[in-house]
Amino acid sequence: MELTPLVKSAASVITRELGLDYPENRMEEFLRCIEKATELLPGVTSAKQILEEISSSQTIPGHYYSQLSIALTINETYFFREKPAMDFLKDTIVKEISGHKGEYVVWSAGCSSGEEPYTIAILLKESLNANDLGKVRIVATDISDRALAKAKEGLYTQWSFRETPESIKAKYFSQQEGKWQIVPEIREMVSFGHLNLLKDNYSRLFKGTRHANLIFCRNVLMYFSHENIKTVSGKFHDTLENNGWLVTSQVELNNDLFGLFSRVYEHGALFYKKSSQPSHQHTSWSTIGKDTPGQVQVARPKPQPSQPSKSKPIPEKNTGSKPPPGNENFVVAKKNDSQGLLQSALEFAGKGDFTKAIGILDNLILEDELNPEIFYLYGVIHSEMGNTKVAAEMFKKSLYLDPGNILSAYMLGNIYKNEGKNGQARKYFINAYANLSKLDPSAQLKGSGGLTTARLAQIIEANL
Repeated sequence: MELTPLVKSAASVITRELGLDYPENRMEEFLRCIEKATELLPGVTSAKQILEEISSSQTIPGHYYSQLSIALTINETYFFREKPAMDFLKDTIVKEISGHKGEYVVWSAGCSSGEEPYTIAILLKESLNANDLGKVRIVATDISDRALAKAKEGLYTQWSFRETPESIKAKYFSQQEGKWQIVPEIREMVSFGHLNLLKDNYSRLFKGTRHANLIFCRNVLMYFSHENIKTVSGKFHDTLENNGWLVTSQVELNNDLFGLFSRVYEHGALFYKKSSQPSHQHTSWSTIGKDTPGQVQVARPKPQPSQPSKSKPIPEKNTGSKPPPGNENFVVAKKNDSQGLLQSALEFAGKGDFTKAIGILDNLILEDELNPEIFYLYGVIHSEMGNTKVAAEMFKKSLYLDPGNILSAYMLGNIYKNEGKNGQARKYFINAYANLSKLDPSAQLKGSGGLTTARLAQIIEANL
């Protein structure tokens, strides 16, 4: 049997059994993962041996299952990931739990090494009184036994705390030989278990309770095929109580794949809700915050002093040493400081502090006006604020300076598609796709939050 048909045959079995998607442009990545698995399996001398056994049996042999799940899945995560999701949990969910009668079940699906469910436990511990906290049961599952073992151990390196407040770290972790051990009171709030999202029955997770109230499943389904995402999405919908919530990563939002759910906009992000009248109406960033038709639920965020109500123009070049009016707290960037300041702007934007992020970018423009990354970040910020017209202008500036800027082209494609300008959308999607084809499929795109070249290519293919 030739290697390429063998690889494709084994990949189709993996997709069917684990849900992980390996189309043509991810075959090399798949093969590298299989080669990695040979290092974990005793008695296996080549990737071809694994592929032949999977292909001939048309299933994943039991003695391969655990180690293949390690080799094929990505377990990179950290505490307090994605600020909008954390704010949603602290605000909306805490209020919901306080008014809830009976047990409130939270499920972290695809929990990896445990940072997500422990973050949920910490935030609820910080926000709820003892009586309300007693209502909560947190269930966490993953397909990787090795990730679950690490989660149960609760011992982490400094890298897992890159978004964690020092006060929280000091309160809920103890240092042990260069690592950090989670305290027993938080560890005991979470029960861990093995689960295959595609194949397994979810009801066994909840014992006496039939349904969950909140499901976190972030950066997991982005590696599934569209068919398998729809299957899991339907199972999530069945598992949730009425008015229950599904929290995905913002890069996984898809009106077709999650069409059973209504969409709610809070804290600068979209969340899915199981309601009696699901939404099939397309929601675009340009309509959020306005009176939109259909079943889309729009929760307008309270105005924050740190978020400007109007788009801010790019300042004229300032040849002096002082920053422009309104940005006195920021130092004018010097050439050798620009990357560091750009990173600071990115961090502020990630925390939702758009005023500080824009202030830094305004000053960077004064000294580094030909950097396309600045205009890309301007565009992302204005997209988050709902200023899609300004965002489109910023992405175009970025593309003018760097025609190969993949993410700017992709974002422009999304803006025009949401506005119904399909011809213009297609132009930018094709631009992004053409440049993606030149890159390593397994490479992560800078500034994308962990999205791989292959996965973005799949997303664009679905839009073309």
